[in-house]
Formats: sequence, structure tokens, C-alpha cells
Amino acid sequence: MDTKQILPLMEQDATRALQAFNEAAEDVLNATYIIVSGKISKMLQTIAQGRPLYEYLQALTQGYNFVEDFRARRFRDENDRPYIDVPQESDALLRFAFCLLYAADTGKLSLENLLHTFYHSADANRELQAFCAELIAPFVTELNAAFAPPCVSQNVPEPPRDSAAEPLAEPAATADNAFSANFLSPEAAEENSLTDSLCDVTAEIIGIISQDIGLTIAEREDLLLVCDAFATAVRVKDPKAMRIMFIALKNTVLPSPIFPAIEQKYMDLCYLMGEKE
Repeated sequence: MDTKQILPLMEQDATRALQAFNEAAEDVLNATYIIVSGKISKMLQTIAQGRPLYEYLQALTQGYNFVEDFRARRFRDENDRPYIDVPQESDALLRFAFCLLYAADTGKLSLENLLHTFYHSADANRELQAFCAELIAPFVTELNAAFAPPCVSQNVPEPPRDSAAEPLAEPAATADNAFSANFLSPEAAEENSLTDSLCDVTAEIIGIISQDIGLTIAEREDLLLVCDAFATAVRVKDPKAMRIMFIALKNTVLPSPIFPAIEQKYMDLCYLMGEKE
């Protein structure tokens, strides 16, 4: 195969990779706080599976020390509110954003702490919107620009930071020091994010059930029992047990008088479990 044949194939490969990435990125930009971790995992997975994107970011981050850069970019404004000095130059932004998203996705850096610290608001979704506007949307734009004109709309509002919060712990223990050949592990990252999301939503349901004084003791005990059993199955990552206990949870929750109070949380669980309800 000569050069005239190879170049068009390379362009097609990049186009397909960008299309998959852009679709996943749109999901991230439109996600709510409760499901964004899983969406970020899927976006990173499209990078891992899109050879041109993966190779480009691998070369770009070679020798890059994210922890050192992250530490150097944490500041406080005139009102003593912490913020991140996000790089503006294209390559620097791509390196920083990609490594930060990977660290958050693999649990080396807490996305929850990051949002509450640097984008503090009474509304977690507003924190997420600000984070997307400042970091994820520019990351999407610059990665597209490296291969083709930007083709993703980044119409994400950026709310003001409401108040200061406690700074993050020193990142030396929360993020990789540098990029390596194993920097991307989408299967493990996606599994961990899904587990965390399922446990978080289940814990919120348990909290609502525990506080409902309208339930009888028997009703409360039955609901808490199935929720706890489902959470245990999730934590041990047993797919068969998860499916069985989710069916038990569904059959107990749906006819319960508390269902209207937890309906949205239940729908979140269905979404995370791949259910159509």
C-alpha cells in the first residue's frame, strides 16, 4: 500500500475516533452530578480505543509530571477562595486536563473534593457546570483542533464560585506522578466508577428510607435489608449477585409507599444498571 492509500485511511481512522470521542464528550457536558463519573469513564475509554487520539496524548504527556503541575496551579483569590489556574496554551491544557480526568476517574483524585473545593456552590450540579466550562469543554475543543476543526458544541454556563472551601490534601498521594504505558485502563476505571456511583445512589436511598417516619417498622426493615444486600453485592463486584439483589430491591421498592420519595434515585439506579425502567 503506497502513501496515497495510507494517508486517507489514517484520516478516516482519526475521524471515526473523534466522532466517538465527541459523542461521549457531549454526554459528559450534559450529565448531572450523580452520573458524571460514569460518563467521564466512557469518554476516556473512547480515547483508549481511538488509536490516533491515544497515541497523540501518549506522546504529549511523555515525561509530564501531573502532580507537580497540579500543585503549582492551586491558588486563592482575593476573597481567599481556592481556584485552579487552568493552562491556556493548547498542549499544556490537553496534558493537564487529560491527566486530571484520568486521576479522578481512577480514584487517585476525588472528583467530589475537587468540585467542592475549587467550584464551591450549594448546588453540586452548578459546581459540575463550572468545572465543565473551565476544563472539559476546552479539552474537547483543543483535542478536536489537533486533528480537525472543532465539531462539538460547548455551550456550558459557568456559575460564580459561591464560597471558599477546605483545600485538597497534597496531591502526591492522590494522582500519578507521570504518564506511563499503562496510564489508560478504561475497563478497570469504568468498573470502579460504576461501583462508586451505584454505592452512592444506594446510600442516598437508604438515607431517605431511614428518615421516613411514615413507614412501619416492618416496611423499613424490608427496604433497608434489600438495599443493604444490593450494596454488598456491588461492593464485592459480583455481577450475578448484583442482578439478583437488584431484582429483589425493585420488587420491594416499587410497591412501597415510599417509592414517590425515592423515584428519582431509583431511576438513577436503573440507568446505572442498564435497566430501561
